[in-house]
Amino acid sequence: MKKYFIYGVIIVLISVLFGIFVWFKSSIDEQSYMDKQHCDHLDDRWGSFYDKQTDISFCYKYVWGKPYINLEQEKNKISNIKIAFGEKTQDNPIIIIANNAYIHKNNGPVRPDIKWAQVDLDIFENDLETLFGNEEVIVHKNIKFSGKNSMRVYRSLILDDIFVERVDYFFPKVQMGNSNDYHMYITGLSESEADIENVMNSLHI
Repeated sequence: MKKYFIYGVIIVLISVLFGIFVWFKSSIDEQSYMDKQHCDHLDDRWGSFYDKQTDISFCYKYVWGKPYINLEQEKNKISNIKIAFGEKTQDNPIIIIANNAYIHKNNGPVRPDIKWAQVDLDIFENDLETLFGNEEVIVHKNIKFSGKNSMRVYRSLILDDIFVERVDYFFPKVQMGNSNDYHMYITGLSESEADIENVMNSLHI
């Protein structure tokens, strides 16, 4: 009797382990499929990232490090998302998506010095440049990525006594779920502009 009991336990354990193996393999296969389909236009230096909770996906460069998401919610509604890569966040791109309520309440983080209500992509680029005060910038408007309209801003600044050239992208009134109450801000080094635009062309939210 004891022998049959042991056999039964062994069979159950084998079944459980087999189920875990099948699930793990299917997860890897699904991720591999997504990598191949979502980023097949890029070379092998690129991978695909997908977050189930936010339903956000995009391609990213492996050298940046693994993407991670900081998520904040208010009243069961996503209010702020920050996506960064690896540890060198100053060198790697940063993506921030926040709704109006969060921006007003926290004075940021989507460029707190920018009044998003005034980011009107129908006005002249010279007028958009005045949004940045005395900062010397070059603005290009109506730059589209994944069907989303944006303005691209080139700017130069001093960080830790080092001259740095950066490129920022501003996406006003981004649709997320059933709401277009969100704004998206993406920033990175100007030298990585082509790579950042690869991310944005693959970005789905």
